[in-house]
Amino acid sequence: MPLKSIRRTSSLALSQPNAAQIRAARALLDWSQQILAERSGIARRTVAAIETGDDRVTAESIRAVQGALEAEGIVFLGLEGGAPGVKHSRECDPDER
Repeated sequence: MPLKSIRRTSSLALSQPNAAQIRAARALLDWSQQILAERSGIARRTVAAIETGDDRVTAESIRAVQGALEAEGIVFLGLEGGAPGVKHSRECDPDER
């Protein structure tokens, strides 16, 4: 098995949202990559790298993005097993974001 495959199936990778979940969560909030970067305290290019599944992104950066999205009511499904997904835990007025 190539090293790249091992990295993607590590226990750390399973406990964090994947690239598609991050993109979906951002779409649910109607946020640009720039807004997510600002709310996460990371560079916009790092958000872009996360959303493309770049293996060079640190776990710390993914946790920052995950925390910013969860603070807005995003729930990541399947992090501990099962089908991955994303949902918004509460209804909110888009003007309040």
